[in-house]
Amino acid sequence: MRRLSVLLAELQALSPMPSDEELVALPEEGSRRLDKYVELLEAIRQETTAEFPPEVVSVLLSSFGVGDGYEVYWTTVHLIESFPDEHVLYAFIQQATKSPNPGTRKWCCLLLGRRRSIDDLPFLLDRLKDEVPAVRTTALLYGICSRGHGNVTRMRTALMQRK
Repeated sequence: MRRLSVLLAELQALSPMPSDEELVALPEEGSRRLDKYVELLEAIRQETTAEFPPEVVSVLLSSFGVGDGYEVYWTTVHLIESFPDEHVLYAFIQQATKSPNPGTRKWCCLLLGRRRSIDDLPFLLDRLKDEVPAVRTTALLYGICSRGHGNVTRMRTALMQRK
């Protein structure tokens, strides 16, 4: 458990990850940060095989940058989705859609969209009013449009109210 605490503290110090554009602008530093991020994810994955405390989910959700982290964030998604208690997990994700970090909001919309639960719809609809275009796009395309649950009227109303 002590090692996991150290790893989580290191990930928190690195978080949130910069946008993809910022990573490109500083190639050496961006590459080092991504390498360190991947290293930490792998170590956290290894440390959570026997026990997966809920605080790990919070730290992982806070780590996302706005872009796709050159596909590295999919590793984070899979690690988050491996949390054993789905009820607790999705409560964390729903609350994190309100995070001050736009990367967290964006990727939480994607995570909720992958679940395809009608219970997540209010959280996704709220993100249609987000100030960050990537968050709005993810909420709409991955969160709402991929659902197929036929709640078109609520979606249309939310979109019409959007300024």
